[in-house]
Amino acid sequence: MSFEVYQRNDLLIPITIKDEEGNVLNIAGCSLFFVVRNGDGEEPVIQKSIGNGITVIDAGQGEIEVKILNQDTDIPLRYYKCELLIIDLDGNRYTGLKEGFNVKESLTAKIDI
Repeated sequence: MSFEVYQRNDLLIPITIKDEEGNVLNIAGCSLFFVVRNGDGEEPVIQKSIGNGITVIDAGQGEIEVKILNQDTDIPLRYYKCELLIIDLDGNRYTGLKEGFNVKESLTAKIDI
């Protein structure tokens, strides 16, 4: 699976966080970070956290939404990597999602409205 968005477009990504067995994960009290980057070791081109693009819909059911703004996708066209990092109350770090993130050409990307 990968996410696709046209350049300078908004994207709302609903995510249900699950454990390795496929059970929903209770994320109450956890910190969440979503990043998009060119490749390993490079600085993120998009960064989101709770209150800054990540909304927890139902913590007990592991449901969140990541809001990518059109300003975020005003980046070069290419296939990126994205990842959701979960840090629990004890400071343990877990990767909740790792996928592709494709920014595609938009013919209206350079039109300011």
